[in-house]
Amino acid sequence: MAFAVPPDERAVGKARRILRDALISWGAEADEEIPDAELVASELLTNALRHAPREELALTAAEGGGSLLIEVEDGGNPASVPTVQQAVPEEAVSGRGMTIVDAVAESWSWRPLPDGRRSTWALLPWHSEATR
Repeated sequence: MAFAVPPDERAVGKARRILRDALISWGAEADEEIPDAELVASELLTNALRHAPREELALTAAEGGGSLLIEVEDGGNPASVPTVQQAVPEEAVSGRGMTIVDAVAESWSWRPLPDGRRSTWALLPWHSEATR
């Protein structure tokens, strides 16, 4: 499942709903895998919106082999790569997104794409068995 996400923070909620519907159609239980997948997708999208050039994003989800891949492609920004902030002041209202992804995901990373864009991805445990 892949779809475009406009470069607007209001689009993150719609992207979560589309992801939720796809995961349910794949057999996910609403109270098990879905909340973590929505959280990771939200954080990856929000991070891309805040730190990459403002252009259309792409959200991809794929399951298999006991894992769920959540991937966000953005405009790429060589001056800013996704990292886990080591010390975020308690009063800060941002800066914890990749720390959250790091805590929830089995693994995550990023890679430059040939067209200058960037992909940031996370793998989550996936136990649902889809029958498609």
